[in-house]
Amino acid sequence: MKKTLIALSLAAAALVSARDIKDNLDSAKIGAEMIPGWTINRSNKAADYGKSVIVVGSEADEKALQLTAPADRSNSIYMLGATAVNAGEFLEFSAKVKGKGTVTLSYYPYGEKGGFVGGVPVPYKAVVLGNNWVEIKCKLQVKNSNNGTLVKFIRPCISLSKGGELLIEDIDLEIDND
Repeated sequence: MKKTLIALSLAAAALVSARDIKDNLDSAKIGAEMIPGWTINRSNKAADYGKSVIVVGSEADEKALQLTAPADRSNSIYMLGATAVNAGEFLEFSAKVKGKGTVTLSYYPYGEKGGFVGGVPVPYKAVVLGNNWVEIKCKLQVKNSNNGTLVKFIRPCISLSKGGELLIEDIDLEIDND
């Protein structure tokens, strides 16, 4: 009984320490161009940033984002809302994916005043896509800049290799400290 109580206490503590990030895919409308609260990265000028649309996923009641990168360049999408973090915490990212090309899960780092922080050794998870749905998971540690600038916020991002096609569903994001 004592061991069970200790195990339950530890499990409850772990649940309390994790912070969910709402991805909003479930609230997206079929046919919409993007997941609410996400956008295509347009930081570099280009004639074509690719295409995105919300479609029916692997099951009739499932929604997925279909993202297509231009033939000559990769593209990425990221969350508009930044999530508060501390160095040493982890972004846990999971989703079901299929398509062609390579998808990369990562985050964009921002400082205390909200500006982008360069020089951060940002971890990532790259996966070669195929014709069948696969679940991918990663745990990406938040790190400060090499020059000592603190990262205080992140925006999860999903990148697709040039000419790639991605279907992604069941996105799950959370911040955890271990």
